[in-house]
Amino acid sequence: MCAWQWACIGCMRIDGSSWDDYARELGLNIARVRESKGMSQDEVAAGACLSRFTYWKLERGESNPGTPANPSLRNLLAVAQSLGVDLEDLLPGTVPDLRNR
Repeated sequence: MCAWQWACIGCMRIDGSSWDDYARELGLNIARVRESKGMSQDEVAAGACLSRFTYWKLERGESNPGTPANPSLRNLLAVAQSLGVDLEDLLPGTVPDLRNR
C-alpha cells in the first residue's frame, strides 16, 4: 500500500475486485507452471529464497485472509527463476486498470 495508506483504503474497496482477480490468477498461473514442472511448493520456495508459507500465500493470491497478494517484483522474479520460466509466463493476460485508484 502507498505512503498515504489512509487515503487509499477507499480506493482498495473500489478497485479491489479487479486486483483480487489479478492476484488470484497470478497465483493460479504460478501453481500451474509449478505442477507442470513436477516441482513441490517447498522446492520452488527454496529456489526463490522464500519461506514455504510466503510462497503458499502467493499461490493462493492472498497476503492475509481476505487481502489480495501484492508481491514484490523481486519475489516474482525469484519465483520465475526458480521455476525456470520468464516472468511474463506467470503474469495474467488481463491487467487491471490501476490509474484511478
